[in-house]
Amino acid sequence: MRTSSRMVQGHVLLNLKSAFIFGCIAAYCATVQAEFPWKASTGDASDPYAYQNYLYIGSEQFPPSDLGGDIWKYSSKNACQLYGEDDNRCSQAIVNNPQELYGVTGASVDLAWETTTGRPDVVIAVTDSGIKWNDYGKMIDLARKTFLNRAELPLPQNRSGATVGSYDLNFDGVFNLTDYEEDPRVRDVNATGYLDPEDLIFLFSNGIDADNNGYVDDIAGWDFYEDDNDPYDEVQYGHGSGEAEDSTAEPNNGGGAGVAPNCMVMHMRVGDSFIADINDFAEAVTYATDNGASVVQCALGTLNNSRFAQEAINYA
Repeated sequence: MRTSSRMVQGHVLLNLKSAFIFGCIAAYCATVQAEFPWKASTGDASDPYAYQNYLYIGSEQFPPSDLGGDIWKYSSKNACQLYGEDDNRCSQAIVNNPQELYGVTGASVDLAWETTTGRPDVVIAVTDSGIKWNDYGKMIDLARKTFLNRAELPLPQNRSGATVGSYDLNFDGVFNLTDYEEDPRVRDVNATGYLDPEDLIFLFSNGIDADNNGYVDDIAGWDFYEDDNDPYDEVQYGHGSGEAEDSTAEPNNGGGAGVAPNCMVMHMRVGDSFIADINDFAEAVTYATDNGASVVQCALGTLNNSRFAQEAINYA
């Protein structure tokens, strides 16, 4: 496994900024607390792993507070219902036309959420340009939604340095970054000013393939473009981070809301933009399906740069 320059840089900055960092960690823990898991106001969450009993919402909880002007994308209503009869977006010709789906503006996500808002045991693998760990806005939506590979991680500790025999330290039904927030071993190694999953990559990578899947220290996804264990979006292209937000962003936190806000996201970097080598993409899909993902999400154009493909082109 290659050690990224970002990992080395993080360790250097740690000693220089320790006082600032620990202050920021406290602020992060206090502020980045959106509604995840997003629960029904009337659901039975007495068993946090019985997701079907409480991970849905009623119409009284729609829309989340952070949809802003994007409510129409999620809605099962037409423009007249959303904006009023006098709004210039309201057209009776469209509302009364079955070929226009009676003017329904969005994907009717609001109705789907009345059945389920997703489940933390459903993992969506985003194959794209990677994830911007250093983007605070993205991390508000995605830090706690990032799938962590428990087989490559130690049990989380509470502030006293004790474990409870479970990776879900706080017993909220989810194993995620939150379970490490008070762990005395965990700190802001990458110097972003807040805790994020890359800190766990830097702190707990030990060069051992603990789960014997062929990917050493695959703690929070994988970089298939550069073949290392950090899917960080080095060129800050942002497309992969945006795709992850579209599917899994937490609601009610000032950022946005994914269409499956209670699912987890596995970050797969397959290129430095939305154009990828098809072989890197194929390897990512294989990895995702072998390592717990139920859905593979992509919005890519691909090239085939393999030696075999290039020889075939040259021959032709």
